[in-house]
Amino acid sequence: MVSLLLDLGSDIEAKDNWARTSLINAAKNNRLEVVNLLLKRGADATPEDVQGMTALHWAAKNNHLGVLRTLLSHGNARFKNRTWFQTCYNKHGDLPIHSASRNGHVEPIKLLKGDRPMSDLWTKHGETLLHVAALHNQIPLARELFRDTIDVNTWAKPHSYHLRLWPHDETEYQSKALPLPYNIIPLHYTCTRGYYEMTELLIENGAWVNAAPDNDDHGLSPLMMAVECGNTNLVCFLLARGAKATATVPATLFTPLHFACKRGDIETAQELVRYGAKTGARTKDLRAPEELVQKIKDTKKRAAVEGYFAEFSRQRYAKIKAQMAENRQKATPLTPETIPSPQPPQQITKYLSARESGIYARHALCERGLPGGAACFYTWD
Repeated sequence: MVSLLLDLGSDIEAKDNWARTSLINAAKNNRLEVVNLLLKRGADATPEDVQGMTALHWAAKNNHLGVLRTLLSHGNARFKNRTWFQTCYNKHGDLPIHSASRNGHVEPIKLLKGDRPMSDLWTKHGETLLHVAALHNQIPLARELFRDTIDVNTWAKPHSYHLRLWPHDETEYQSKALPLPYNIIPLHYTCTRGYYEMTELLIENGAWVNAAPDNDDHGLSPLMMAVECGNTNLVCFLLARGAKATATVPATLFTPLHFACKRGDIETAQELVRYGAKTGARTKDLRAPEELVQKIKDTKKRAAVEGYFAEFSRQRYAKIKAQMAENRQKATPLTPETIPSPQPPQQITKYLSARESGIYARHALCERGLPGGAACFYTWD
């Protein structure tokens, strides 16, 4: 039917409402015979639809290996350059290889990689294939990338939609965009989405658990993102692996405990305090973590956090009071017999003769009104 329509004069480059040509639709739906026919009749493989997706993007995204090989061989013959497909970005800044990685397809990635190392295949925002795998929780793909020795700590500035927090609590399933520009490594992605197993895999392969860019005043650590996500299990895992509970955001001096109190997450707040978070830490506008509780709309959560901080303050005061009482019991009362005789400073003593040292000691006893002192004053020439 396709051959007949072309013989009758149909436009081979005609587009539908999505700006997709016949070749794009054939590649998207895995019509290998139609793809071969259209290419033989001179169809162009480079047009993009409204999303900036080419036929190659759709074949890679849907794991259509036969169509992908056909398009690659046609493009290599036409452009005489094996990397022609490594410059066609869609409107999200993705190459065809990134379209495959977002869906966890390993075989298309091997076909599209060419001779370039995995770490050099970036999106327009600087994201590596590992960033994409972490964002979409593609664990088998991440393991394959680690076999290719990809850098686990590459920084990127992602698309604003990608860097959104997805709360762990399904009753609060509201995404929250973070301020941009923002530098992240793949570990930040897993913490924004609460992917425990992927986070563990990244840290085992050397991810920086306290990663925060030096040139970004709004940079959050992975722990802060996990706290904002509301995943207490992930927070505990990061703390156990060395995440700093006292880390701060340079622009605001917010700590992870501030974020937990702002959300009314009592369990996360307790874990942070147990790992050394400072309850008296102040932001730039001098707000302590417990002062952010007033913004919690849920009255039960607000009461729980307020009660926790009140009990924590009582326990701390009782501990200090008990320590002071213990110190008073151990203290020895001061009497003339218990006061030790003062000794001249070491740096002076070594230059004094025996006679001069004795005079120094008697002079000190005289000043204190104790027996053995000499009623005289000695001056050094």
